[in-house]
Order: sequence, then structure tokens, then C-alpha cells
Amino acid sequence: MLARMALPLGAVAVILILIVLIQIPMLRSAQRRSKYNRAAGETETAVTQATRYARDKNTYPASLKVLRESGYANVPDQDP
Repeated sequence: MLARMALPLGAVAVILILIVLIQIPMLRSAQRRSKYNRAAGETETAVTQATRYARDKNTYPASLKVLRESGYANVPDQDP
């Protein structure tokens, strides 16, 4: 019969710590990409709506506030 091998508790702890240390930078990178993609999408929306505003009113909006108050876009003033 094959002998059953078990890892010592210390070895299991080391393996788990290594896994966590590898995952933390990956999580931060994913969060950074998510924020970038959201900001890029909101920027694209603002540009599209500003162009639509300009076509309708023959002038570009002075700010995002004007764009929002006119009902064209609901984009925030701050980055995510």
C-alpha cells in the first residue's frame, strides 16, 4: 500500500502566502484597468454628446455641466 504523504502545516502556510503575494498585484492591475476602461468609456460618451450638442446648437458646450444640464450626457466631473 502507498504511504500517504501530508505536507507539514508550515509548508501549507508558505504556499498560501505565496499564492496571496502573487494575486495582490494582479488584483491591483485589474482594478487599474477597470478604472481606465470606465474613464475611456465616459470620455467617449462626452465627446459623442458634445458633438451632438454642437450639431443641434451650432456651438460646443462650455463644460460638462452645460452638457448635463441640457440633457445630453450624464457623465461625472471626476475620474473614477
